[in-house]
Amino acid sequence: MRKRRLKTLNEITNPSALQKGLGELAARYWRRGEDGKKLQPWVHVLTHKPLGGEAISKPTPAGQCLIGFIKNSLRSGSFRFSVPSIIFKEKSLSHQKSRIERARGRSLLSQMDPSFLGQYRAIAIHNPKDLVVQRMLLDIIEGPIDRGFSRHSFAFRHQKKRHQQAAIDWFIKNSKTFPCVLSLDIKKFYYYVDHGVMRQLFKRAMLKKFTQAPSWALDLIDDFLSVSKRAYGFEDHRGLVQGSPLSPLFSNLYLDPLDKYLEKRHYKFVRYCDDIRILFKTKDRQKAIALKNDIKKFLDKKLKLELNDEKSCIVNMHEKTVNFLGFSFSPDRIEIRKSSIQRFIRKIQRVTNFEQKIKNGRRRPRLGHIVRQVNSLLGYGDKDGRSFFHGKGWPNYFLSLGRRRSKDILPQLRNLDGIVRRRMRGYSLRGQLSVNHSHRSPKTHGIIRQLNKDIRNKGLHLPSDVYLSRWTMARKKKTK
Repeated sequence: MRKRRLKTLNEITNPSALQKGLGELAARYWRRGEDGKKLQPWVHVLTHKPLGGEAISKPTPAGQCLIGFIKNSLRSGSFRFSVPSIIFKEKSLSHQKSRIERARGRSLLSQMDPSFLGQYRAIAIHNPKDLVVQRMLLDIIEGPIDRGFSRHSFAFRHQKKRHQQAAIDWFIKNSKTFPCVLSLDIKKFYYYVDHGVMRQLFKRAMLKKFTQAPSWALDLIDDFLSVSKRAYGFEDHRGLVQGSPLSPLFSNLYLDPLDKYLEKRHYKFVRYCDDIRILFKTKDRQKAIALKNDIKKFLDKKLKLELNDEKSCIVNMHEKTVNFLGFSFSPDRIEIRKSSIQRFIRKIQRVTNFEQKIKNGRRRPRLGHIVRQVNSLLGYGDKDGRSFFHGKGWPNYFLSLGRRRSKDILPQLRNLDGIVRRRMRGYSLRGQLSVNHSHRSPKTHGIIRQLNKDIRNKGLHLPSDVYLSRWTMARKKKTK
């Protein structure tokens, strides 16, 4: 295999290359803002909003100063990553915790409190100079290192789109022949990544793909791992922060020895980050039990990780459904997982919670604003007062399997229609109308019909609307 020459530090820190890196990074954030997501404050300060058709944002004078600082500090060897701030997102609600609870969360995280870690996910927020350098380093090393990964690893792969759909397609295709599934989940993977093992794997991958592993690259990686440890508040050398451009590549690199171990023994498996499914025939259940014990020993000895015994199990799909990437699989049905539906319902409840918005001391948003928020969750944007479907909402992910496979998902979406309508009616009435569903008078029926009509006139979309919008958009693309 021919090895590549790694660019020198002077070539990498060329101002035009750094300017391109900052522009591409900021352009991603600008596109997220168009989809209704909140922009980071630095995006407005350091870059101009890209005009129509532009893929790169142009830096402001402040952005030019930042590029000069990065160039000089990297060339002099004085560049150091800053410790990122940590926010805690509740796994069920996905909302940001307050600052007081954030300080308490850091304390519980450093103590590895199991109840806290089971409920919250720690996300790192990096400053722009760190993001530019991490993105620059990723662009250099990701392509060659990624080519050495297993074809059974689907998460965050380089130049491969729709990773989750590819993993699900593989699982559906092979589970028909191999219905016995060994589900494995690694316990608190991002918190237990060992820095010594990670350095060794990274250096080995660099020497395998490049002619040399320069000291500046190894120093940057060492500094990044050290920052991860300090961000989590750990005393020993472990931890990999989530939210960094480098984190997906390093997670795949760390678990690549496990992939090679399973490939060498010719097992059929699919891995999406730390979520692993290994397929067997029904008669090979004892082999699955033996393999689970072997993997447990391998992880403990080679990677210093542990299996999550509560989530790791052996399931026959003819007897029980198998959960994978938000779906619930059985031999003849593919449905949305119940926990995924509950998570969406909680998001709708949070958006339409009238009492909570008043409690926070804010003015009550108008109904049209709440309608736009609900639409953004479903994959609809708003431009010049008109609603359009951009296909990035919650239901669209579950409809990505295709129209035939999604036939069992449509009834679930129609059940969610009633929940969305009911929450919107309650918000529009400010919680003053109490409807007894078992004894409805004709007058109450008229009020409900009028409220439903008023809400739809405001442009509200429902989960089942996404089913029709998706296939309409697909037909338009084919005709073009």
